[in-house]
Amino acid sequence: MSEAEYRKLVSTAKRIVVKVGTRLLLTAEGMPNLPRIRVLVNQLALLSHAGKEVVFVTSGAIGAGMQALQMKRRPTALHDLQMMAAVQSIRISPLRCDHRLLRKSERTVLP
Repeated sequence: MSEAEYRKLVSTAKRIVVKVGTRLLLTAEGMPNLPRIRVLVNQLALLSHAGKEVVFVTSGAIGAGMQALQMKRRPTALHDLQMMAAVQSIRISPLRCDHRLLRKSERTVLP
């Protein structure tokens, strides 16, 4: 699909789903990348203000949890995978509660 075709498709869409991996939301040290997140929130707010229904989905919680715990191999047991995701959820949860990121866009975040 060409860029022009893509732009036309997006311009006529009613709902836009944006999936972003954790690597885009965190620094190399595993901390929230607030400048990048602010830019992303602003871009999503622009789409929303243009009348689009915007759905923002994040991924990569297991990998980020592994990084936080300095694990070199991905666990295979379900309870270990859940633990990795929970570690990341705890680390990223302040962003969900940081209404300063969303105040200007007047949007809400669901857990």
